[in-house]
Amino acid sequence: MFWWYFPLEEWFGVASIAYVIAGVFGLIFLVPFLDRGPKRLWRERKTATATAVVLLLVLAAITVNVWVNNPKGH
Repeated sequence: MFWWYFPLEEWFGVASIAYVIAGVFGLIFLVPFLDRGPKRLWRERKTATATAVVLLLVLAAITVNVWVNNPKGH
């Protein structure tokens, strides 16, 4: 589930994991404040849907990369 952390550590160092986790929780915290539109159906919200799809595809691609290319041990 959290395999996508491993390449970030290899690419940017150990500190990047803390920054990424803080960024993810920051985005989760900001969602109610940024999402003030009257539209509620996902089909009507093209930008939010496209952003979520791109994010999920990137996380899936990094996870598959880790699965195929085992990361180095610590």
